Amino acid sequence: AANTAQSLANTAASAARAARDAASSAADHAEAAAKAAKAAADGAVKAADFAATATKWANESVTAAEAAVKAVQDAQAVEQAARDSEAEKLAQDTEQSLAEAREMARMEADDREKARKATTQSDALDAETRDLIAKAEKAYAAGDTAQTLSAGRQAAMNLISTTIGTWSRDAAEHALAGADEDLLAWVAADRQIAQNQDDRETVLAVAKVSTELVADAAQAALLATDTGAVGTFLTTGITAAAAEDNRVAILKVLNSSPGKAVSASAQAALDDGSPQALHGFFATYADNVKEDDEAAVFTILNTAGPYTKAAAQVALEGPTWMRRDFVSTVCHRTAQLDYDAATHVAAIRASIARAAKVAQDAQKDAYEASKAAADARKASTEAAKWADKAKASAAKANDYAIEADANADAAEKSAKDAQASADKAKAAAASARTAARQANYSANQAVASAAAAVASASQAQASANAA
Repeated sequence: AANTAQSLANTAASAARAARDAASSAADHAEAAAKAAKAAADGAVKAADFAATATKWANESVTAAEAAVKAVQDAQAVEQAARDSEAEKLAQDTEQSLAEAREMARMEADDREKARKATTQSDALDAETRDLIAKAEKAYAAGDTAQTLSAGRQAAMNLISTTIGTWSRDAAEHALAGADEDLLAWVAADRQIAQNQDDRETVLAVAKVSTELVADAAQAALLATDTGAVGTFLTTGITAAAAEDNRVAILKVLNSSPGKAVSASAQAALDDGSPQALHGFFATYADNVKEDDEAAVFTILNTAGPYTKAAAQVALEGPTWMRRDFVSTVCHRTAQLDYDAATHVAAIRASIARAAKVAQDAQKDAYEASKAAADARKASTEAAKWADKAKASAAKANDYAIEADANADAAEKSAKDAQASADKAKAAAASARTAARQANYSANQAVASAAAAVASASQAQASANAA
C-alpha cells in the first residue's frame, strides 16, 4: 500500500506535468487561431479563406484546451487516489498497533498486580498457611509430634503452591520428600532459615536498583547479627532509608512541570514529610502520571494530524510508559511526519492547480479565438457564445491561481512546522539520553554498593560458621 501510494503520488505529479504540456499546446493552437482570425478581419479579399482557416485552428485549439483540462482532472483523480491509499495504509497499521498496545497494557496490569503482592516472604503466604505454620510451631513446642507433622505437612504443601523464594521452596520440598524427622526439623528451624535467606536475596535485589542511601541500609541489614534485621529492612527500614532520596526525587519531579495529578500528590507528600508519605508518593506515582498523560494525549489529539492522531490512539490503549513516551518524544516525531506529509500534498496540489490555471487560460484563449473566427464569419450569435465561455474560463483560471497560491503558502508553512517539530523531537531525544545516562550511573553505584554488601555478608556467614 505504501508503494502504491508513492506510485500514485508520482503519477499525480506526472499527470500535472502532462496537463501543463497539453495546456501549452492548446495555447499555441489558440495563438495561431487568433492570428488567423486577425488576418481574416484585416484582409477583405481573402476573408472567406482566412475565416475558414481561423475556424479550423480555433476548433483545434478548443480540442487541445479541453484535452488539457481532462489531463488536469486525471491528475486530480490520481492525487486523491494517492491520499486514499495512504489513509487506508495508516488505518491498517493503526489497527494492528492497537491490538499490540492492548496486549502490552494487559501485561503491564498483570505485572503491577504481582508487584503489589511482592513484599517479604511472610507477606506472600496466605492466611491459612500462616495459621498452619503457627499451629505446627505451637504443637512442636508442646511436644505434640502428630499435630506438628499434620499441620506442618499441610503448611509445606501450601507453600510450594504459592509464589515463594528458591530457598523456601527447596526447604519445603525437602521436608515433604523426607522422613518425619525432616518435616519436624523444617517446622523447628529450617523453614525460618530458608525464609531469611530468601529475604536476604530480596534485599540484595532491592540494593541493585536503589540509591546509595538505600544500598547502605541494605548492607547494614545484611551484616547485622540480628536475624530479624533483614525482614525489618524489607517492611519498614527501606522506607526510612529512602526518605531523603525520595524527597529529592519528588522535588525533581515538581521542577519538571508535571501535570495536575502528579503536582498535587507531590506537594501533599512534601507537606506531610514522613518517610511513609514520601514513599507513598511513588506508590501512586504511576497512576498519577497515567492520569496526567491521558489528559495531555487527549489535548494533543484535538488538533492532531493523521499520523499523530493514530499514535495517540495507540498510546491511549497501551501501557503507562507508552503514553509517557508519546507525550515526551513520540508526538513531536509524528507531528513532523504530519507536516512533511502536508507539505508534500500541498506542493502536489499547488502544481496541479497551476496546471489547471494554464489549462483554463488555454481554454479562454481557444474560446476567444473561436469568437474571433465567428466574428470573421459574421456569426454574431456564435461569437457571443464563445465570448461567454472565454469569460467563464478566465474566472476559473483566476480561481485556480488563488488555489495554487494558497497551496504554495500551505506547503511553506507545513515545511516550517515540520522543522519546528523536528527540533522538538531532537531536544526530547537528547533529554531522554541524558536521563538514561544518569539512571545508568545511579544503577552502577547501587550495584557496586550491593556487591560490597554481598561480600561482607559472605564473610560474616563464614565467621558465623567457623564459630
